Amino acid sequence: MRVLLTLAALVVLAAPAAAQVPPPPPKPAPAPPSGYGAWFGSVPDMDNSVGGIFLAGVTEGSPAQKAGLRQGDTILKMGGAEIPDLMAMTTLLRAKRPGDTIEVVFLRDHKEKQVPVILGVRPGT
Repeated sequence: MRVLLTLAALVVLAAPAAAQVPPPPPKPAPAPPSGYGAWFGSVPDMDNSVGGIFLAGVTEGSPAQKAGLRQGDTILKMGGAEIPDLMAMTTLLRAKRPGDTIEVVFLRDHKEKQVPVILGVRPGT
């Protein structure tokens, strides 16, 4: 009988210690598909981008091409934000996800135009 009581006491004493084991840490949120954010697909002209992003071209099959942007256009705004330089464009795209739609305001033949662009996933990611 004494052995049975001792065994019962050990079980009761051990139970609270097992209950104090901390839970596993939560799983981190999944990382975005690329460090560059959503894909737009423009080819900026690095020597001719004053007051916007002058396009030397657009990538074949890219969101920019599908929206009708082409070589010679100058991007002025994206998603409602002024785009004076490549840093502003990069910052905006890093904050977006593939599938997001943004309005792009650009100049073509000295006329301001606006098109919606559905951002994509960068090829190879």
